[in-house]
Amino acid sequence: MDITLNNMSINPEFVIDPKLLVQVMLGGNALLTFESKKTKDHRVFHIRKDTYSKKDFTKAVRYKVFRNGMWIATFTDMQLSFISVSNPDNKILEWIWDHILDPAYIDRQLAIYHNGKCCVCGRQLTDPESIKLGIGPTCRDK
Repeated sequence: MDITLNNMSINPEFVIDPKLLVQVMLGGNALLTFESKKTKDHRVFHIRKDTYSKKDFTKAVRYKVFRNGMWIATFTDMQLSFISVSNPDNKILEWIWDHILDPAYIDRQLAIYHNGKCCVCGRQLTDPESIKLGIGPTCRDK
């Protein structure tokens, strides 16, 4: 049976174990729903890997965070920075960032769902283990 969040249906098989959150976020193409267990409010964030050229022409990796198609934050080298200081989603992202290394605490506060697609390549997940992990077997083996 699916879970409904504001008229959006989410398969309960798509729950992400908070211990895997970092791995899924760094997959490069993660679409994640974070739901407060207390208030039932939720936010959907798309986290995409982005390679860019630094001033010294070396390549670097950063992760861009999008909400409703808008680029709202970036993280790189374990630093989170916001595009706009007045975005209300900043507080949520900052809370997740501050607690990301404490999966037990996150698990008490949030339910985290993926969209049933691989967090790396975006292909539909069909294998039960892949659905549980949020990443397909080909991408997992890379």
